[in-house]
Amino acid sequence: MLVILTLDLNTVSNCNVIVKFADDSTLLVPENSDTEVEIEFNHVQEWAGDNTTIVNLIKTKEFIFYNPRAGALSL
Repeated sequence: MLVILTLDLNTVSNCNVIVKFADDSTLLVPENSDTEVEIEFNHVQEWAGDNTTIVNLIKTKEFIFYNPRAGALSL
């Protein structure tokens, strides 16, 4: 049995969020973040390496959400 504590797994930027639940983590990086998603993801991979675990890239997904009507709204 392997137990990993993720208390020290944090984001590089305070604008970004890591949501941790059981054996799953979600990294949220908004468009207006001061740190790019690649830097945040590399930080997570470095954390995993430092804690003798790996990020399963087969199960890793990137989702990009946007509002297509955001630019079409007028006041």
